[in-house]
Amino acid sequence: MSIVLSRYLGGHDQRFWNRHLRHMLERMLFLAGYCDQDVSSQLRFLESIVTPHLGKRPRRIGRHAHHSFMTDDGTPIEMSWSWTEGDIDTMPVVRYSIEPLAMTLPKDEKWLNLHGSNAFLQDASGWFTAPDMTWFNRVNNILLQYDRCPIGSKTGEHESQIFWAFDLDGGHRLLKVYYVLNARAQGLSCSKLSLVERAVSKLSVDESMATALENFFTFIRASGADTEVEILSFDCIDPDRSRIKIYFRSRITSFSRVRSIMSWGQMHSCTTKGDMGSLKDLWHSVLGLDSHRSLEDPLQVKKHRTAGILYYCEFKPRTSAIKSKVYIPVRHYGINDQLIASRMSHFLTSRSMRLQEKTYLEALQQLHPRRSLEKGLGLHTYISWAINAAGKINITTYLNPGLVRNRPDVSTTPLRWLCV
Repeated sequence: MSIVLSRYLGGHDQRFWNRHLRHMLERMLFLAGYCDQDVSSQLRFLESIVTPHLGKRPRRIGRHAHHSFMTDDGTPIEMSWSWTEGDIDTMPVVRYSIEPLAMTLPKDEKWLNLHGSNAFLQDASGWFTAPDMTWFNRVNNILLQYDRCPIGSKTGEHESQIFWAFDLDGGHRLLKVYYVLNARAQGLSCSKLSLVERAVSKLSVDESMATALENFFTFIRASGADTEVEILSFDCIDPDRSRIKIYFRSRITSFSRVRSIMSWGQMHSCTTKGDMGSLKDLWHSVLGLDSHRSLEDPLQVKKHRTAGILYYCEFKPRTSAIKSKVYIPVRHYGINDQLIASRMSHFLTSRSMRLQEKTYLEALQQLHPRRSLEKGLGLHTYISWAINAAGKINITTYLNPGLVRNRPDVSTTPLRWLCV
């Protein structure tokens, strides 16, 4: 392929991402109450730095050229609104995560997908608030697989190794990195938990934080085969202020198991048993479950790589307290996006959490005017619940841009993109 043609096609791909993602981010920022100046700043970052690194525009039919672990349909970006309970009406923070993808790669390097992140970091320099890559540089050789891993390429496992995420603070951005551990664990024939333990040992955390991490490792080892570590994450800021987050998944889907795991987290935090009531309400509401359902009953069986319940534990410097968060996988276990959004509207309103001018349901309809929410499921990936250090509820809704859907007549046919 000539250099001129390659550049033209690359621009064509970027225009596709700009056209679809600019509208969604702009509306999410407006609905969250961001001022015009901050909206403009965030849109410049999206179009100048992010969309050039989302890879090729999607295929009309079949699997993506690179199937990102970011979302179940392979889309390399996910957006979210995050509310923290306050004394008066509270508006959300907008955040999003990406997997940078290279436009072209040598065939033997495609599976590893590290070139995309390298190029993204070079272009993004100077766009973040007080970035510090000390921890990132310290653990890369432990957590990243630089040589092709034949196990993953033969089994068809996802190709992702590293994600980047941005908390949009006004017109500024906080940078976070996420290591997806599957490729490296396969390459070294070791457990993902052992990778995390090795990486954390290189971060020189203080004694209180080290105690909290060791409590977590003991908990995971005691949880058995149904619980698996998935991702290690931290903020790319001064290590003296950075959080460490470890994500893990349990295949047991009963609420009693959720309560057990979150209660373990509460034993090591400031939260109380009374806080569990709002989690139970949210769980039954967004999943469309009967309130009289036994807490021991599992959700319906789903044969999928991301089936089960996702959690994370968060660790901060100078404290042995652990913050835990649960991600309710409405993408797998919900009824439809209409019901999820309607129930979220009620839940948020009842806790003085809101959007500007619209209910949550109305906002989702505005973001996806061509989609029938009642007939679809997948615009929401997760809805998360946590308690912060002040004892306030934090609720986050994670949204797929909705560029992909299954053919409506046969649910098992390949995914296709809505190139509109």
